[in-house]
Amino acid sequence: MAKAVPSVLGSGYSGSSGSVTFVRRRSGGTLLRVHTSGSDPATERQRTVRDAMARANALFRTLDRDELLAWKRYASRLRDFQWSEGRPQTATGVNAFRALACKALLVDPQADPPRTPPSVPFLGDAVAVSATGGSGEVVFRGQSGNAEGVLTELLLQKLSTAATDPVREKYRHNGFIPFPSGGASVSVPVVKGWYAIAYRFVLASTGQMSALAELEPVQVG
Repeated sequence: MAKAVPSVLGSGYSGSSGSVTFVRRRSGGTLLRVHTSGSDPATERQRTVRDAMARANALFRTLDRDELLAWKRYASRLRDFQWSEGRPQTATGVNAFRALACKALLVDPQADPPRTPPSVPFLGDAVAVSATGGSGEVVFRGQSGNAEGVLTELLLQKLSTAATDPVREKYRHNGFIPFPSGGASVSVPVVKGWYAIAYRFVLASTGQMSALAELEPVQVG
């Protein structure tokens, strides 16, 4: 996991994890604040992703022959899964490695991504997540705690109208959350409007992700 994981304190938690700060509210729950530089958060996020990808690419170039062959075999298993799901068979050794290494570095920029592929699949976590719209915020609620080493990635997509259909590729990252035992609520500040909501689970040690889970859109006043 990230080196600065928020500590569990009663019904909430506090501290920092990467660009995210957690602030306990007197009324209960937790306020999540995402720190960005400059006036364009999207650009800052893109810069962070590009840096993680550059580091993943550099690490891939240091893999030895046995490690490269292991990633090729892993990609072959992914292609079999894609075929069984009726999806395009796009997995290759290099993009399989990049995807996991990049995600691990986004969770913890100081991490050393595994040089060999995971030996078992990651199916996610048992945390039930819900979301509601408030005044200037989207409130995510985890009904229980994440398993050790697992984070919940929160994703939002601003919609033009309530009738607009979300596009899976346009969800934007809004934090990796370690929901504590007993659950908690986390508020993400946003401008008013309609938002599509999604989340997925991430195994921090490998960068493996569960399938994207979409919730009903919410309105923020």
